Amino acid sequence: MISKRLIAAALCPMMLLGVGCNSKSSDKKPSESSTHSESAVKKDTSVKMKKYELPEFLEEQKKADVLSNVVYKSFDPAAIMVEPEKQPFEDHKCTACFKDQLYIFTENEHYGLLNTSGKLLLPADGNSKITAVAADMLRVSRDDGTTVYYRVSGEEIKEEKISEFDAERISFMQVSDSSYRSSDANEAGCFLCLDGVQIYDTPWQTYSKLDPASLDTSKSYEAVFKASAVSADYYITFDKFYNLTIYECEYGFIHMQLRGKEAECYVLDQEHYKDLCTLIDSFGSENRSARVSAETDNDYIRLTLGPSPGDSKVVTISPDGFCLTETADGKKFFNVLDPETFTDLVSWMDGTLSTEYNA
Repeated sequence: MISKRLIAAALCPMMLLGVGCNSKSSDKKPSESSTHSESAVKKDTSVKMKKYELPEFLEEQKKADVLSNVVYKSFDPAAIMVEPEKQPFEDHKCTACFKDQLYIFTENEHYGLLNTSGKLLLPADGNSKITAVAADMLRVSRDDGTTVYYRVSGEEIKEEKISEFDAERISFMQVSDSSYRSSDANEAGCFLCLDGVQIYDTPWQTYSKLDPASLDTSKSYEAVFKASAVSADYYITFDKFYNLTIYECEYGFIHMQLRGKEAECYVLDQEHYKDLCTLIDSFGSENRSARVSAETDNDYIRLTLGPSPGDSKVVTISPDGFCLTETADGKKFFNVLDPETFTDLVSWMDGTLSTEYNA
């Protein structure tokens, strides 16, 4: 987990950088300085910036969420509960169909259940809402504030009491097939199981249980594991109904202020992270002395790079190209980049990172 304590404020040191860069002009020979002094006073040395705006996907995202890049879902309510293409019954208005097995109908602003032959399974009286919570379970919310769960079997339902979540039902069972052995260790992979039954095809090479509260997320889960497979890390999550959702872990964190708006997001795709590192390495340094433009005085992009806090570094870039790098061991250094670096980063986020959040 990337510690946000690494993301220290760097704007003031960057302002100092502008002074440091300007001070290098005193190293010039007297003749060179006197020759250019008059033109230097008259010349506008501010950097001309390309236009940039906060990417649209960040406008919509209120807060960064480390559980955003979904790799797998065992249950998707939007796919399992769909609006019927046509009304199946003349005497009932149906609002949704559950797995092509059951129909939810509405009556006097309440909801009930029918099977495909029109048999009444649940009267609408007092039911304010019916939702799918698992591939074989419906939740019925009542007007009196109570909740009732029904297990679905074919075209029949049966009321069921929900037990307390039991993490002991989840296990990682070692496999002996040599094809699943890790390239880094002489150990077989482990399959994820629920009640002793394998529920995901990929074998995991390492895994550890996490406290769900330790994750920077607005989502709620009963159990979370961090596991590695195929040279990448993932979060394995279970809700109270044992629905499985797998997310790719974070590789970096970005905090920025653009045009007076603050935003943040994680880099949640390994290939995107490699692209970002390649982009930053391509920027290079240049010898330049320029005053900070009033138009972009408070804008910045701060990147925390590296999934491990001990190996990470923080890079803060201003629109003028001034760059402060802070390493995990406390070292700091400045350099000056091409001013187009800033707009290149904004464009990259808008065109690449947005795919992680709009998938």
